[in-house]
Amino acid sequence: MANQQDGKPNDQPAPSSSRTKQQASILPITPDREKMSRALGAAFLQHKVQQLERNVDDLSFRRDLHQIPPRSHHPPANSNHSSRNQSKKKSSPQPDSTPSSSKPSSPAPIKVIDTSMLIHALPILKKWVREEKFKIVIPLDVVSELDFLKTSPPPIHGLVREATCWLDKQFQNSRKPSSTGDQPCFIPQRTGDESGWEELSRRFVAPPLEEASIPFIKAPSEDEEHERVRDGEDEEPQIDYRALISTDLPHQYRSLLQCALFYQLHAQPKQESELVIFFSDKQISSTPAAPQENTQHNHHQHHQNWKPSSSHWKSESSLPQGAGNDQEEEERVDKTVDLSQWAERFEIKIQKVHPADLTQAKQWIRSYNDKLKQQQQQQQYHPHSHRLGSSSSSNPHATSNHTTPTRTIHSNKRLPGNPRQIPASAPKPSAPSSSSSAAAVDKRLFVW
Repeated sequence: MANQQDGKPNDQPAPSSSRTKQQASILPITPDREKMSRALGAAFLQHKVQQLERNVDDLSFRRDLHQIPPRSHHPPANSNHSSRNQSKKKSSPQPDSTPSSSKPSSPAPIKVIDTSMLIHALPILKKWVREEKFKIVIPLDVVSELDFLKTSPPPIHGLVREATCWLDKQFQNSRKPSSTGDQPCFIPQRTGDESGWEELSRRFVAPPLEEASIPFIKAPSEDEEHERVRDGEDEEPQIDYRALISTDLPHQYRSLLQCALFYQLHAQPKQESELVIFFSDKQISSTPAAPQENTQHNHHQHHQNWKPSSSHWKSESSLPQGAGNDQEEEERVDKTVDLSQWAERFEIKIQKVHPADLTQAKQWIRSYNDKLKQQQQQQQYHPHSHRLGSSSSSNPHATSNHTTPTRTIHSNKRLPGNPRQIPASAPKPSAPSSSSSAAAVDKRLFVW
């Protein structure tokens, strides 16, 4: 009894402790926590499923790329797959071949334009712009030179004004975005598109002394000077000649040659770049010009061609003051000839344009305008003939009495249309009245 009494109180606290532990582990699980654990478990399972699906897709994609399906199971399907693979292999180089066939094999040549081309050979530039075969570059020095030549005498003043108006229109057209996405063929020189003077001077190749030289006053020795003072005679200074160096290049040519060298060095491997200069075959009168005109760019004066054996390259800064009396009667070198000789010494490629090229360009422009005029006339008169044909076909039983008035009406309507097309003020009084529409087309396409 004692043991039982003693055991009861000993046995009773044991189940109470285990119950408290079970209650402690069960009590914190609330309905909200249970929902949260279920949601986390579902999210984890969904993540695992998505990861497995991605791995399966990657494995199937790699298997399709690297493994060829067996030929024994499905022979027609395999033939289709092989033909598709071959077509894919054949079609892969096609994107490289199609643009080469659509585009020219070599890029468009670059033409750096001189001022002589804008003043004396503007139709050639208009032809090049219309053909879109070249990339025409207008240097900044040429634009500033045209601005300077606006104060020239009347013959040059009109040519300069025409060239500047045409340049403004071309610059406006080049700024507009093209529908095809091609680069414009007429671009002005940007500020950074110019080689440095050091880079240009390194390319200079001095000509032989017999071909070109610079005169200078030879300094007398000390003995000669003492003898001159002793005798009291004023002898003329002795003139000697030296070879050309890179710094003898006139400053008025430096910016143009640096621009031409930049495009020549930065052109593509198969792209040509040339400085275009116009040469005139006309001869000038033997009367020398005033000394003030020598400092300006006299493009309206045409001189004889430069002869290496009879003349020397000379810059006004290097000529001595006392040596100018003997050379006043000599022929002055033309600006275009002098520029071409300097460009060749700096290994710059040039293109010489002559008056024969100018006449060919004018003939091309006339034929182009005639073709355009014919196209416009066909577009104007084709709807009338179509209407007449439709009216005659709709009335097959019409008599000749009904058809003759329609022809007369058509001719009567056609006559008053021509005087309306004639402009009020024709651009050229020498043009005939029958080709007034052609003159209007010329004025619209090429600003003459």
